[in-house]
Amino acid sequence: MTYGGYAEAVCAPAAALVRVPRSMGDADAVALVLNYGTAYQLLCRAAEVHPGGSVVVTSAAGGVGTAVLDIARALGVQAVGLASAHKQAVVEQFGAKAVDYRGIDAVYKVRAALGGKGAAAALDGVGGAHLWRSRAMASKRGRIVLFGVAGTVAGGRKRTFGMVPTVAAVLTMPLLGGPRVRTYVSTDEQIKRRDRYVADLGQLFAMTDGRRLQPLIHGEIRLEDVAEAHHEIEAGRVTGKIVITLHEPSPADATS
Repeated sequence: MTYGGYAEAVCAPAAALVRVPRSMGDADAVALVLNYGTAYQLLCRAAEVHPGGSVVVTSAAGGVGTAVLDIARALGVQAVGLASAHKQAVVEQFGAKAVDYRGIDAVYKVRAALGGKGAAAALDGVGGAHLWRSRAMASKRGRIVLFGVAGTVAGGRKRTFGMVPTVAAVLTMPLLGGPRVRTYVSTDEQIKRRDRYVADLGQLFAMTDGRRLQPLIHGEIRLEDVAEAHHEIEAGRVTGKIVITLHEPSPADATS
């Protein structure tokens, strides 16, 4: 693993470091580094959504999804989050409109929530056939940003030829006109455009320190119990970010 996986300590170049405000807790800082860094760049860099614009995001109750909703709210971007019925309250707590992604009328509901128009950007972490739904949710001049391929995984394993529908959609859509398709890989941004990524993290730390952002922490789990975190994620029970700690979780965390 490039970043050491679950190592207790790693070596990193000084240029890649960002100073954490003294008032910020460790859990919030951890959530910002990956989830919020990814969300900010998806929204502001890849999709280029501006205040007053609109966005629809898949897996909206998850770590990156809630981060997108939180940042959108802070920047004045109208947001619609796709989530299962039992997680829609999480989406709505960020001021976004929640739509059940399993419904056959999901595209209609997304457009209805946006006043009958498509979104300026559709952030898709599912891939495959779902990219065509994202296309239908986006405006003709909008953007589709593919940042994950969760749809190619079943039972914790990648499906055979699972990437074929995703690749086919990405190659075909430009030929049809309409929304443009982009791909985003967080690790590429951190390596190839490190200065910009570090600057974006600094902006996020400042916004969180000023209480403009409020990361949703699902809970803390000790490093030796990390398998439990994976089971929770695979079972679809996680909302927000799970934080792995090197110490005993506080009583409040244990009951969250």
